[in-house]
Amino acid sequence: MHHEIMVLIVIVAVVQSVGWMARKKILINKKLNIQAIKMFESTLITLFLLTYILSTTSFDTIKETYHLLTKTEMAYMCFVAVTVVISVTIVFYLIRKVDVSKLSPSISILRIILLSILGFLIFGEKITMKKIIALIFMITGITLLMSVK
Repeated sequence: MHHEIMVLIVIVAVVQSVGWMARKKILINKKLNIQAIKMFESTLITLFLLTYILSTTSFDTIKETYHLLTKTEMAYMCFVAVTVVISVTIVFYLIRKVDVSKLSPSISILRIILLSILGFLIFGEKITMKKIIALIFMITGITLLMSVK
């Protein structure tokens, strides 16, 4: 793997981990309503993301891209939005009940396993012996992690 890609992957992992820790810190306060916190967080994410996109991409480019999208691609985008809402809703529920040191890695590893299988089935991606061994280690790791009291 190219070094630049690995550095970016590490940055994403660090940023997401810090985000998970901050979310857990907020949600430890049982007096706070989870729905209200989700709304505040989603609003802030939207504002920050829109600000970033509008400062780095011309409005004409955004408009052109929008007009190039097919109905199928728009349906996929709606589907993605629904899956994000479902996963965020479940994570907000679980984060109060499960140690963040178990929850986040378990979700990440299960996502890797599912994407490996779906990548093979849907996109014809290769499943090598190394990948199979790695997936077995991940399954073993999740099992051990979740069984620790």
